[in-house]
Amino acid sequence: MDANSLNGFLAHSPVNPFALFILIFVFVIYPLPTYLAFFRGHPSKWQIGALNIFLGYTFIFWVFAAVWALAPRPTR
Repeated sequence: MDANSLNGFLAHSPVNPFALFILIFVFVIYPLPTYLAFFRGHPSKWQIGALNIFLGYTFIFWVFAAVWALAPRPTR
């Protein structure tokens, strides 16, 4: 598929590429720290989720939540 046919496809596609990017961002990228915390069974998963939902839009807190979600769990 060359560039002209791809542009023609996107021009006639019922899906707006920007809208598709926004949907992927909202449902996959933005909540990623929360997904990781729940998947890994992190003891602070609810706090990580709350931080991500309420302050994740600032990016610095999104990174903090991602690092927190990936931190090793304390051994008992």
